[in-house]
Amino acid sequence: MLYIFDLDGTIRVTRSGRPCPNCMSDQVLLPGVKKKLIELEEAGHKLVIATNQGGVSHGYMTVLEVWQNILQVNVLCDYVFSDCRVSYYSPSVPRSINFVDDAKPKPDMLLSIMNCQRPEMGAVYVGNAKIDKQAAKAADISFCWAHEFFGTRDKFAWEVVENEHGYHPKDWFALNQEFMLDIDKGVNPHSPGYYCNGFYDPSGME
Repeated sequence: MLYIFDLDGTIRVTRSGRPCPNCMSDQVLLPGVKKKLIELEEAGHKLVIATNQGGVSHGYMTVLEVWQNILQVNVLCDYVFSDCRVSYYSPSVPRSINFVDDAKPKPDMLLSIMNCQRPEMGAVYVGNAKIDKQAAKAADISFCWAHEFFGTRDKFAWEVVENEHGYHPKDWFALNQEFMLDIDKGVNPHSPGYYCNGFYDPSGME
């Protein structure tokens, strides 16, 4: 079986409360993720990542930083992932086999993975957002919510908060609300040092 995973809110969250990490030290794996992924790989399944990374187009991070973060996730997960597809929302990014023009909810990155991997026993896309589910439907592959997939028979892996975008880990959602309040107060969350190595730094205030 081919298992395709979304990244933010599915495999990892941030210490800072950002929707996605801008540096390696800001990302942390969600509970139960590593154990489950290792079990799947040891059972002979293929594991792949498919993720939107819009921070590149907004200038918050570079393509190199995106890949440094993704590679570190693979290290943290004992190198279980064999392939990855990313959409940066940016026409200026040089094309490569791993880069896909159209972001989710369009199915392009999932179709690219399927064409490359050619799974004999089908595929499942695991994600936490409604656009993940829409992309899976458009690609005609199965879908599973992340908190259910990484949970046990009777218990989800972590508490989630449902909103119009999907299901988000509860602690991440609370942190993100705090993050949005800082924006409303005039704090620039993307100033250098605002969240340095995952810790708040007042020097980022303007």
